[in-house]
Amino acid sequence: MQLSLAIKIPDVTKKAILEQLSPLNDEYKVFQWLPSEEYTIELFNFGKVEESKIDPLCEMIERGVFDMPAFTLYSELLHMMMRNNITFYVGFQTSKPMERLVKQLKQSFKIEDNLIFFPHLPVARYKIPSKQQYLLIKKKCASYKMEFEIGITQITLLNSVIENNKLRYEIIKEFALYSKS
Repeated sequence: MQLSLAIKIPDVTKKAILEQLSPLNDEYKVFQWLPSEEYTIELFNFGKVEESKIDPLCEMIERGVFDMPAFTLYSELLHMMMRNNITFYVGFQTSKPMERLVKQLKQSFKIEDNLIFFPHLPVARYKIPSKQQYLLIKKKCASYKMEFEIGITQITLLNSVIENNKLRYEIIKEFALYSKS
């Protein structure tokens, strides 16, 4: 099983994202726009995990989130990062509850690193363009404001399954964050 711990995006929010990206989608049809079914904010990627190790993993996740309150993420701009290709993603404002959640999960998994987690939602990919194209796209992204919010009430352990060259997520388990009310 190919497991990841992620925040699933509600359908209402997916619709808002698609509406806001529509003008960009029309302008840059050559980009590989991700289908909204693939919209998740990945917290951890566990890679291949044997089925026998899922229950202990779930216990570690439950320990990591047991006292975490629900919170809200607010979107910012459209950004891009470059590795083997360019990935376009929606960035979010800094969120102390999100930072605390990731820190507690790292402690639960016994991961020691000083890497700063930044929540991001990938929306498109594209091959590495020429320098001129890159600068033009970067300028366009920097001015593209995304406005939506996501109420985070749970995180989800997902299994990534590829069927007919399409990615599909199977929910293994959902972990609720407590509500302050």
